[in-house]
Amino acid sequence: MDIILNGLTKKYKQDTIFRDFTFTIKAGDRLGISGPNGSGKSTLLKILSGQVSPTKGERTYLDEKRKKIEEELVFGKISYAAPYIELIEEYTLPELLRFYANFRQPYLPNLQELAELSGLKFKNRFIKEYSSGMKQRVKLLLALCFQSEVVLLDEPSTNLDAEGVAWTNSLITEFLQSRTIIIASNEVRGFEAVPKVLDIVTYK
Repeated sequence: MDIILNGLTKKYKQDTIFRDFTFTIKAGDRLGISGPNGSGKSTLLKILSGQVSPTKGERTYLDEKRKKIEEELVFGKISYAAPYIELIEEYTLPELLRFYANFRQPYLPNLQELAELSGLKFKNRFIKEYSSGMKQRVKLLLALCFQSEVVLLDEPSTNLDAEGVAWTNSLITEFLQSRTIIIASNEVRGFEAVPKVLDIVTYK
């Protein structure tokens, strides 16, 4: 799926978050969006995923035959991980994976193997008992290891130590293959898996 952004501008009341963001993301691209906290990175990802509408400008989604994809169908083609996304915390990790598999196909058909891939101990504890770093691993596991055409990662290194960042990059290497990935981060270590980085501050 290609994503064509033409003149995107987003305002909240009188504040312009970014303006005239024009860029084409081809299927299979790996792109980083850099900028300090509050610069609009998360807002841009939400616009890309269809959760938020731009104040001005157009976003167009095209399939492999260059046919337009209606926006209501886009969400099912995108995986999303962010610190602010909530998990169902009353589930254990195996229960959460089984629930998620009702909606998306996992790349590993054996969900027990997928749980082991998380690298987490205490997999049979409820998610609500996990630390922030453990919850972040679960969010990344769901985004990277279940089928989608586009993966959006907002601040993926949040609450992760160096081992957790290396683990994330290994999942990207193993499971992304030809999928598109867009990473928004204010940390340099968040961009190890992407060759091109755009600074959103240049669109202020």
